[in-house]
Amino acid sequence: MGIGRAPENRVQAGRARGVENVGDAGGRTEQYGEAGWRALQELNSRLRAENERLSAQAEQAVEAGIRRAALLAEVETVKAGLAESESYLKTLLDILPVGIIAVDAEHHRILDINSFAAKLSGQSCHDVVGNLCHGFICPAEVGRCPITDLGNRVDQSERVLLAEGGVQIPVLKTVSPVKRGGRLILVESFVDLRAVKSQKAAEAANKAKTQFLARMSHEIRTPMNGIVGMTELVLDTPLTPEQRSYVQMVKASADSLLELINDILDLSKIEAGKVELRPAEIRLRESLSETMKALAVRAHQKGLKVMFDVRPEVPDRVVCDSGRLRQILWNLAGNAIKFTERGEIALRVALERADCESALLHFSVSDTGIGIDPKDHRRIFDSFVQADNSITRSQGGTGLGLAITAELVRLFGGRIWLESELGRGSTFHFTGRFGLPPGSARDEARPAMARSLAGMPVLIADEHAANLQMLVGILSGWGMLPTAAASGQMALASARSACAAGRPFPLALIDSEFPDMNGSAVARIIREEARPTPAIVMMLAGRSNQGNALRLPEHTRSGYLVKPIGEFELFDAIQAALANTLRAETAPDSAAGPSGEPARSKKWNILVAEDHHINQFLITRILEKLGCSVTVATNGRQAIGAADGQPFDAILMDVEMPEMGGIEATARIREDERRTGKHIPIIALTAHATPGYREECLSAGMDDYVSKPIDSRELVAKLERLIAPVRPPGGEAARAGPGTAGAGRA
Repeated sequence: MGIGRAPENRVQAGRARGVENVGDAGGRTEQYGEAGWRALQELNSRLRAENERLSAQAEQAVEAGIRRAALLAEVETVKAGLAESESYLKTLLDILPVGIIAVDAEHHRILDINSFAAKLSGQSCHDVVGNLCHGFICPAEVGRCPITDLGNRVDQSERVLLAEGGVQIPVLKTVSPVKRGGRLILVESFVDLRAVKSQKAAEAANKAKTQFLARMSHEIRTPMNGIVGMTELVLDTPLTPEQRSYVQMVKASADSLLELINDILDLSKIEAGKVELRPAEIRLRESLSETMKALAVRAHQKGLKVMFDVRPEVPDRVVCDSGRLRQILWNLAGNAIKFTERGEIALRVALERADCESALLHFSVSDTGIGIDPKDHRRIFDSFVQADNSITRSQGGTGLGLAITAELVRLFGGRIWLESELGRGSTFHFTGRFGLPPGSARDEARPAMARSLAGMPVLIADEHAANLQMLVGILSGWGMLPTAAASGQMALASARSACAAGRPFPLALIDSEFPDMNGSAVARIIREEARPTPAIVMMLAGRSNQGNALRLPEHTRSGYLVKPIGEFELFDAIQAALANTLRAETAPDSAAGPSGEPARSKKWNILVAEDHHINQFLITRILEKLGCSVTVATNGRQAIGAADGQPFDAILMDVEMPEMGGIEATARIREDERRTGKHIPIIALTAHATPGYREECLSAGMDDYVSKPIDSRELVAKLERLIAPVRPPGGEAARAGPGTAGAGRA
């Protein structure tokens, strides 16, 4: 061993001293001899080769170690991903409201179970896993497994789950076989049939409740129509003050009951998910103007001022359910009027944001009423809740209006909230998303025509600061040059100053009420002093003040408006006033004002198809007071015969009548008209208040729809709209001819 190591030691020593120089053959040959020198060279070559081999092996070992470390890291990553996926899948299975178990197909033992299945059985997962499946589910199916024993590929059937204490729970079970790790696994899922049956029972109960409420609504509305209508007729007759007071109380009670019926029916439909919006393109400003004017009648009776302001950036052509929007505003503004004794009610509309398809609008309804305690702000939107129960006794109401409003706002894709303090009034805010029809930028015809007013000076006199500011904003937006005056004396001073400067106002908007003087007197003085004579538009606080404007001499009256004033309405009034002023001042004023003067006699021939004798009397009396000729039919068959026997200007058709209902009778009449080419306007009369019923009437061929109790003004307005295009009042229906009738409908 010592001899074998000696050369290696010498070689290593030689390498340390520089064996690379052994190639110097001179002295080395003499030192070692020729044979020794050759041996030394050979040994040196082998050492170099070995050194290279060992270096290569070391490099390979390092590379292998790196690869192994990378492989190990990759394995750990895969394991972590698998664990994450398994946890994710298990979480999904655990939160499903469905029971799931995995069963070994060979031994029928439970391998795994999700949380819902364990909870349904009243046991823990640990207690269930490992047990025979027949002790957990399908106890009567031992030896008759649909998959392993009967050879089915999939099974779905009603089975029984054994819960703790021996309770048997009916379930609907689905079984599917899968392969895992080379063995067959049965995946069984099941749902609790008790919950399904309860849901079906709840749906059936909701449906029955909706049908019951709809039927009850119809049955209650029919006598209510008689009560409301007859009280209106009685109020039109001479009465003593005591009698009038009693009848007014009857009508107020009937109106309250009708409002309650509507609210309960609406709330029921909302809770049952039956309310759907029916969007259509509308003119927003015109729609809001109509709504606020209707509300203003009630407000003016209490001496309240009403205004609404739609910001210029708000699009006018929008797509929405105008009926439901009107209902929201009616509830909010109606409450504001109810709980405000003095001051004003204001509606404001602004644009929050918009894109090419929709706009988010912000509405606010404010009042100067009693206010609401901040602690009641949240619960006031709950059903049958009012901030103070004493309010129910003093002001009336059920507390349903705001609950319905909140749900409708949600359907509009918005939210509703309240700002209020006791004694400081209230402001209800809500937002809603409105569709924008193609090309709905502010290109409305009348504002575009308002360019003709650009640069025209105008005097605005109104003691109501908010209304004055709103009018200044609208007219400035049209390019006009408004001068504002907050009193009658200020208006006269501004008018005289303009005349002295040689720039008299060609147009003045004058409020009818000032603390210091009468608005009519202001208008008269301005027209007497100014040359040329300016156009005067009187602004009335309510229809009850209409006489103030009409008392002006005819040659000084250019026109008037009833507050609240809409933008398009204002524009039309200004144009008409300027046109009237340009006419000869002695020309008679033959046109009716925008307030509407007493209606002319209507020489119409009307067929009334109605089976209820009180409703027959009521409708006949309404029409006869207008000068109409009325024929009554008690069912659909009589109506068909009457319509075939003589020409009528219109038919008022009750929907539900004995022998033949109104819908079937209308279909028969329309079928006959297809042969003759005629068309008689038919208006449905029904106590059903659901929107779907209206569509049913229209699809049957009826032209319009009036809900009971009948509003005489609404009925007359719809008759005028449907009859006027067909022929002039007082003419024979046959004179119109088929062509005219068709044109009227178009």
